[in-house]
Amino acid sequence: MISLNRVTYLYAFISLGLTFIVLQMILFLLGEWDLYSYGWNLIESCLAPLETNPFLDFACKIGMSLFIAYTLLRIGYYSSKQLFFHMKWRWFFQKNGQQRWQKYMADRYPRYDVTVIEDQAFIALTKGIVKPRIYISTVVLESFGEEEIEAILLHEVHHCKKYDPFHLFVLTVLNYGFGYIPLVRKTAYYFSTWKEIQADRYAVKKMGSWQHLGAVLLQLSKVHTKLSPIGAVGFTDKAINYRLQHLIYPELNIRVPLFQPSLVVKSMIITFSVLFVLLGGCV
Repeated sequence: MISLNRVTYLYAFISLGLTFIVLQMILFLLGEWDLYSYGWNLIESCLAPLETNPFLDFACKIGMSLFIAYTLLRIGYYSSKQLFFHMKWRWFFQKNGQQRWQKYMADRYPRYDVTVIEDQAFIALTKGIVKPRIYISTVVLESFGEEEIEAILLHEVHHCKKYDPFHLFVLTVLNYGFGYIPLVRKTAYYFSTWKEIQADRYAVKKMGSWQHLGAVLLQLSKVHTKLSPIGAVGFTDKAINYRLQHLIYPELNIRVPLFQPSLVVKSMIITFSVLFVLLGGCV
């Protein structure tokens, strides 16, 4: 079975790597516009050998500036869009709070910090980039028994403890910005799927059995559910089939595809095209 530490390392490598590239892109543009005097810059260093050919140097810098602007605009657009949805969902949660069920949850499950909302869709999620909090809809409380509800809550508690909404937000925004690279675009789904499996493992360990969580997932696999807002990790969002397989057959080696040959080839073509066309000075 795949080590979840490897998933964490993969997330750290991709997130830190893409963040470093974004910072280098910003510094490069600021330097080109004479808005900030920086020391060393990776992109500028790669383009430096082209200065002996003024025309080629000018063309490459214009091309790189446009390429960087396109990437940063994608990141900015997606971040702004999700900020809007974040505010919209916050208003929704405030408007639809259910005080009667809220008191019931506080009395029955005092260990969990849960907000109950009035809604006829299955909503069980952890929301909050800085301060994660569990949100659950009344239909969940009406549809399941106490053991199933506790299994759902334990699953979400794990997301809170690990600050999964923040990690997924960062990775999703970066993946959208670099979405023209197919392999990068796939990592958000891969990471979030394994984080769901990890949260399931935590719930099963605390409950001492997989039956309660498995019953919830089996029922949810038959219905359509709402998507989660940005800065949230939803119980029903990711790969229920993978999660059921893992619960029922924990000894099996679950394979969530990431490095598909077609994605790798396409990503390599795009990456090397950028390197040779715009960063040819490095070689």
